[in-house]
Amino acid sequence: MTRSTQNGVGRVVGRGDRVGAGGPAAAVVALVCCEVLLRARVRAVVSSGRDRGDVPGWVLVTLMTAGLVVGLWAVAGPRLEAMFTQSMDRVLAQL
Repeated sequence: MTRSTQNGVGRVVGRGDRVGAGGPAAAVVALVCCEVLLRARVRAVVSSGRDRGDVPGWVLVTLMTAGLVVGLWAVAGPRLEAMFTQSMDRVLAQL
């Protein structure tokens, strides 16, 4: 089993270069190799120090979602409560 790199992407090459060609042991080795490559990539991204998040964007999305929930709750709250109560009454009546 060898490791080749093409366009910066690691690839595990085994006997026959297809899944299942080497049996269960080859599959385990391939999974371990993939895990090692993935861990190395994650470690490289984390250690690079690049900011990969958009905090103001996520805050905006969270606030907008909360606003929609509050708005829908204010408009449909009584109806939702009636539906829930009716459903619970039906379930409890069957017990």
